[in-house]
Parts: sequence; C-alpha cells; structure tokens
Amino acid sequence: MNQSIFLRKQAIQLRQLLDDAENDPVLKPQLQQRLDDVESELKQLETTDQTLFPVEAAELPRVALFLSGRGVEGQTGIRPSLAGESLIQYEKMFLGQALHDERAEAKAAGRQRRPRGASEPELLFTGTPRGSFGLELTPRPADEAKLTEIHSRSLRHVSRTLANVADSDISLEEAVRDVPPSVLQPMKKFFKVLASYGAQLRLASSEAPPLTVSVESIEAASQRLEKELIEEEIRLEGTFRGLTRETLHFDLIVHDGDVISGTVAESLTEEDLERIDNLTNESCIAELLKSTLQPVTGNPTVTYVLLNARPAIVTSESN
Repeated sequence: MNQSIFLRKQAIQLRQLLDDAENDPVLKPQLQQRLDDVESELKQLETTDQTLFPVEAAELPRVALFLSGRGVEGQTGIRPSLAGESLIQYEKMFLGQALHDERAEAKAAGRQRRPRGASEPELLFTGTPRGSFGLELTPRPADEAKLTEIHSRSLRHVSRTLANVADSDISLEEAVRDVPPSVLQPMKKFFKVLASYGAQLRLASSEAPPLTVSVESIEAASQRLEKELIEEEIRLEGTFRGLTRETLHFDLIVHDGDVISGTVAESLTEEDLERIDNLTNESCIAELLKSTLQPVTGNPTVTYVLLNARPAIVTSESN
C-alpha cells in the first residue's frame, strides 16, 4: 500500500477512535498525539508533492455534500438539524446500496450472503471542504481492496439515484426500478429534510461527475416521493413456503390463502437464510417491508422484502 494512502487511512481510524475514547484521561492524549504525528507526516508528503490530495489518494472514495439555502450561513456554518439529518439519511442510503452491491458480489463468487460477523459498511465524516457549506464523507476503510472497489461503486449508484429521482423528465417508477428497497426510505427522508430548509444540493464525488440539484427540483422530488411511494413495516402470520437460495425470492401463504412473494433483506447473513429456510412448510410470523409505488397514471406496484421470520407460537387453544 502506498505510504500516503496508508497514512490517510490511519488518520481516519484514529479520528474515530478519538471520538470513541471521549474523556478517557489516558487513552485520549495518546491517540491525539498519534493523530498529530500522522497528520504531520501527511503534510510533509503533500508539501513535497505540491498537491493537496496526492493522486494515490483517489483510491480512497469520498463524497462531499455542499448545501445552501435556509439553515446555511454561507461558508460560516449550518444548522445542526439540517447537517445531522442529511448525513444520517445519506449514510443509510449508502448502507442499503453497499449491502446490495456486496451481496451481488458474493453471489458472483458462489455465496448467497455476507458471512456472519461481517461488519456493515459505514461512512466516516472527514471534514468540511470549502463551498456553500461542505460535508465530506468517505467509507470506513475496508480490509479487502475488493470491498473498497464495491463501496466506490455504491457511492456512484447513490449519486445516480438522487439525480434520476430529482429529474422531472424521468418517471419515479423508472428512476427507482433498479434501486434496492432499503435505499428508498432514507432517500425519501433525505429529500424531505432538504426541502424543509429550501436547500440546494451540490454533490461532488471522487467516483462520479459533480451533480447539482436545485431548490425547485428537491421540492418536486420530495413531493412526488410523498405522493407516489408508501412504505410500511408489517407482520403477517402464515405458512412459509421456502426461499430460492439462488435468487433469494420467498413465498408466504397467509391465512386468507393469498400468496405473498418477494425478496429477502440485503442485511441477512447466510446463517439467517439457513435459519429462515428451515421454516419451510411451517407456520411462522414474517416481518416484511411493504412498498407501494402509486404512479400518477397506471396501476400501483407492490413489493415485499422479508426482514425476518420466526416460528409462530402455537397456543393450547389452537390445538
């Protein structure tokens, strides 16, 4: 690994450890000293190269959200509620997309799911670049280079999704056709919080061309998501008819005889799939995410994602 990349990854990890250390009188000063040393080494490298970000640093995917509008005072500051909620929902979009992309990669490698104990993708807040008001994020460094590549792709997917949903020339049905269901709910909240502050968004990324979404486009996107996309978590009791490990589709027969079909959640591990698959032909309680896409014209589309399933409790009265 290039020395510059190694030091940048160390700096990110040390900042996270500093946050976790809080007011530890022993650990915090040690971590701060180590971070100062690392940043000093980085500064020397950057001075030598005469660049702010060495070319090699492009291997660390990153994205910056530049916000303007109500709640933003130029480059001086931003309302905590706007910054905080924007970051939370953006990370949730990234998490949903990254889990989807990791599963697709696992499937290509002959596995159904991520292994038990595998850490979930995360974003780290790394700075406030100059602009309207910038919030810079990067995925938490992964041990495997392949995961870094996957997460770079995930950042591109999130940017593309935001652009498509904000484009009034693209129907919502078309814009979200290939978007994982776990991305839709935080995306809806993301646009809603920006619209509530009359914000404009400029998205700069090392992984995609810059994107600007106007105040009007954000407001329109928020409104159509509110009108056309309805999501709710529900519980249904029925007979689990099994899942197909290759496609991860499932079938559930509910008590009125209807068959509920859908896909399983991206966050479930191979062990979770094995546990749920063992419920085949058994009574169970299924936890589902039900998404209804109601276009302005045409019929609604309903999809289901299986979040979890457990055996139904058989009471003595039912025997």
